[in-house]
Amino acid sequence: MSYLNREEAAAYLGCEPSTLAKWASRGIGPAYFRRGRRTQYLKDDLDNWRDSYQRRTPAQGCPR
Repeated sequence: MSYLNREEAAAYLGCEPSTLAKWASRGIGPAYFRRGRRTQYLKDDLDNWRDSYQRRTPAQGCPR
């Protein structure tokens, strides 16, 4: 399993870390978990989220 912190996950998805934080607070972004004060993402979860989002709206990119 490959774990990414918020900055790494944002770079992987092509968005800003603050965007991931906003998505997390709204419950609309990729799955994540907390380890103490750190937010962590599994690369597989990012891939699955991105793939499912692209199937729904291929022309729009990431949600805002």
